[in-house]
Amino acid sequence: FIYNAEFLSAPRIAVNQIIGKGNSINNIAEAYPGAIFAEFHFPGFDQKYEGMDWLSLRLVLEAKADGGWWLVGIIHDQWTI
Repeated sequence: FIYNAEFLSAPRIAVNQIIGKGNSINNIAEAYPGAIFAEFHFPGFDQKYEGMDWLSLRLVLEAKADGGWWLVGIIHDQWTI
């Protein structure tokens, strides 16, 4: 369910910007204060759905004291009714 598309080849990638927006609540800032995230987004796969089959994978990272990064969240989002 989480990696149901080849997200490394996603046509849109953004850092700290939500691309896929639906009716679910986005609480990244509240759940991971101070973190950054990368979003890998597919705007849709089948034209007959007019974008209502979009998918996004967001990877949330927090800075470590030594300058590295921790992966602290993996978020799968998709179009819902």
